[in-house]
Amino acid sequence: MRILLIAILTVIITGCATSYREAGGPGNLGVKATIIDDNVFEVTSRINQSTPPYLRREYSIRKAAETSIKLGCSYFVAVGNVRQSFTQSSHVVNTGLQKLDNGSLVYVSKSGTQYNVVNPSGMVVKYVCFNDKPDTVLPGLVFNAKYVLQS
Repeated sequence: MRILLIAILTVIITGCATSYREAGGPGNLGVKATIIDDNVFEVTSRINQSTPPYLRREYSIRKAAETSIKLGCSYFVAVGNVRQSFTQSSHVVNTGLQKLDNGSLVYVSKSGTQYNVVNPSGMVVKYVCFNDKPDTVLPGLVFNAKYVLQS
């Protein structure tokens, strides 16, 4: 009897969870990608209170994989959505993933905006996608879009 009750409660709670879908439905729940630079985009994932928090991260990563493929990229990383530095310069900027002297990893866009490479979390996450697999990023921070969509 106890197992049956737990099973019924699990079905009820899971049934109330926000499913993976494009944002714009009831209460604007779901995920949405906004392209903000050549290969930089932002994913917003809004879930209801009945949805387990880990699903927000999974939905964000899945939308990032879909958006990366749409942009013609095979790989993507999450970049700092809290700390950024912006230095506009008139000279040529070294773009792409770079390892700083202090050991941190950053992505520098063509405009000179520097983003820290991070683990994706939160309601709004910025991502950068690449055609070739970056080799400067630690394992676990680079996502292969094809494998994300297959899992």
